[in-house]
Amino acid sequence: MFSDVLVLNRVISDLEECVGSIQISDDASLFGEHFPNNAILPGAFSLIAAYKLINDFFYEYQCQYYKLIKINKVDFVSPIKPGSCLSMNLKQLRNFGTEKNVSFIISDNEGEIFLKGRLVIEGIK
Repeated sequence: MFSDVLVLNRVISDLEECVGSIQISDDASLFGEHFPNNAILPGAFSLIAAYKLINDFFYEYQCQYYKLIKINKVDFVSPIKPGSCLSMNLKQLRNFGTEKNVSFIISDNEGEIFLKGRLVIEGIK
């Protein structure tokens, strides 16, 4: 179901930062259930997109997957509509032992922010 709603593409990355694109489907069945007369992307899907891009980013550089430890902060600034083309900026903040703190911002081409937050992840052994 996730791939029917979101298409993620990593665009630019280095060891500290990654920018990816997100294409939101305009006809996924999910939108018929989540406010049928005013469809929006559920917040959980936005968080899943951030977590998936983080995992892809770190796997490429460290050949290791990460599990979500906690969500430090999330601001749902504006609803994400079907058919949206967005970008996601991920930035590694600081590490505490095996845990990594990562911030993310989901915005559009004009700079309008839809979601931002910080996640704590830890490597899977």
